[in-house]
Amino acid sequence: MKLNNLTISNFKGIKNFDVNFTGKNYNIYADNGIGKTRIYDAWLWLWFNKDSFNQTKFPIMPIVNDQVQHNVEVAVGADVDIKNEDLSASELAQEGIEANVRQYKFVKTLNEVWTRPRGSADKVLTSHKTKYFIDTNEKSEAEYKTSVNVLAREKVFQILSNPLYFNEVLKPEERRNILFSLTKISDKDIARDYLEFKGLISIFERNTAADYKKSLAKKKASIIKEKDGVKARIDELCKITVKEIDTELVKKQIDAFTKDLTNVQNKQKGIVDVSLIKQLSLLNELLEQKKSDKNSRINKLNEALQPPKDTSLLESSIQEYSDKIKTLRTEWENVNKEALTTDNICSACSQVLPAKMIESIKKDFNLKKATKLEQITEQGKKLSKQLDNVKKSLSEAEKSNKDMELLKAKTEKDIATIQTEDIPEIAQISELEAKIQTIKDNSEDHKQQEEEKVISASLEDLRQQLATAKSNSDVKASISKLDKEEVDLTLKFAQVQDDILLIENFNLKKTELLEKQINNRFETVKFKLFSKPLKGEIKEICETSLNGVPYSGLSGGERINAGLDIIRELQKYKKLNFPIFINNRESVTKLIDMGDTQIINLIVEAGQKTLKIEEA
Repeated sequence: MKLNNLTISNFKGIKNFDVNFTGKNYNIYADNGIGKTRIYDAWLWLWFNKDSFNQTKFPIMPIVNDQVQHNVEVAVGADVDIKNEDLSASELAQEGIEANVRQYKFVKTLNEVWTRPRGSADKVLTSHKTKYFIDTNEKSEAEYKTSVNVLAREKVFQILSNPLYFNEVLKPEERRNILFSLTKISDKDIARDYLEFKGLISIFERNTAADYKKSLAKKKASIIKEKDGVKARIDELCKITVKEIDTELVKKQIDAFTKDLTNVQNKQKGIVDVSLIKQLSLLNELLEQKKSDKNSRINKLNEALQPPKDTSLLESSIQEYSDKIKTLRTEWENVNKEALTTDNICSACSQVLPAKMIESIKKDFNLKKATKLEQITEQGKKLSKQLDNVKKSLSEAEKSNKDMELLKAKTEKDIATIQTEDIPEIAQISELEAKIQTIKDNSEDHKQQEEEKVISASLEDLRQQLATAKSNSDVKASISKLDKEEVDLTLKFAQVQDDILLIENFNLKKTELLEKQINNRFETVKFKLFSKPLKGEIKEICETSLNGVPYSGLSGGERINAGLDIIRELQKYKKLNFPIFINNRESVTKLIDMGDTQIINLIVEAGQKTLKIEEA
């Protein structure tokens, strides 16, 4: 595109401006505040309803002596030459315009709308009305925007016409995406080319490196949560164990006390029937066995209980897949609604299109639309299959957790039942001990009776220690089982860490390749797209530098030349060329070579109180 003529009236502080640029480079000189930047504001307002600060809301009506001037028409018009080869990928090229340079006139006007409210004698300003014209033909706002978008999307237009736009208006992520579009390298390509990344090829069939890294982070968090749960259970079990008991020593002590008790009881043969003492001994042994069996049954029931499975990762995956499918569905619907907007007349030049060209355009449009719909459908099928698999896994995990909850409730009930089970030997022992005690009380040998009580109490304590040792053994078995689970989780964690390290190394290699491929395209500027701190993961950035100096440290002139180098490369890639407006041009001693691109220089000249316009 070349700018031939620009007319401005009543726009901000500019009353009348009419300059024939004739597609050539021009310098516009003036002191600060005279209106150089307003010329660029008017140019952008004509196309996108914005000013040079990328604002859509800014004062447009002229102001005189601090008062807004009403009832005047704001108008901006531009005569531009458009070379069709610049539009080879656009709708205009498909409309069959002759392969030469053609001139178009774009005009935009703004008028105030005054109305008289009911019951009032005076009119009040209620709104503004904007009109749009292309080659003297009035257009609707939608038609006008469509024609402008045919030339280029707004951001592309702004990037290619303002050397500061790329680095100072776009977000880092937007800049990265634009730069990545200049490369022809995919995750699968890198994985195929480097042996250490061969294992990632199958993963990249269904995931990008970024998506895979996110899934690993979620998996890692899930394992950590599960490990914490196992560790908590181990800590709880450790609290109910007592100090180590030497069961062999306890058994020897029991044997010794049993002999002592037998000796004392033998001395009492004349007092108490030996059969009663034997019966009491058997009942005590049977009681201890039943108590031990009770504890074993309770421990076995507790061992069967498992911690609930963490479903957060699965739920997160389902949401992620659902969002992707929803996005694809919307995309499919939007593509399916697309229709070829041509009425056999060129919207820009009003020429009738040849019949063969119309048929070719329709055929090409329908083929591209069908191909795109098929691609979206295939992606949707793959995602739906993956979503079904994750939903199945979640359903299984939820069923397992529900079953475990039921088992837990049943276990608690069974334990309560076991704990309240009647052991008849307790009553029998009490009855027999009372009978023996009665016999002993009726005898005169109280010293032997006291000795028997002491020995019996010691035996009871020792037997309790054996029961505790048995319980400790069951707890240790449970701890051992949980230790094994913890080891398994540690191994899984280590594997995930290895996978994360692999994908980080992959991203590092990808960084090197992308940066190299992108930077090779530019003559003076270079880009740093990733940052690798001493500790931590790779960070995605987009920092521009010129001759090794970061953009933030560049002078105003260096920033302009850096932006021009970016524009120059993007012009080649986009096959588009627009007039470039350079504000504060006086800060640059020498511009880089921009070929035949038209440049409008806005230059500060102290003391110049009117706009001075000269061909460069």
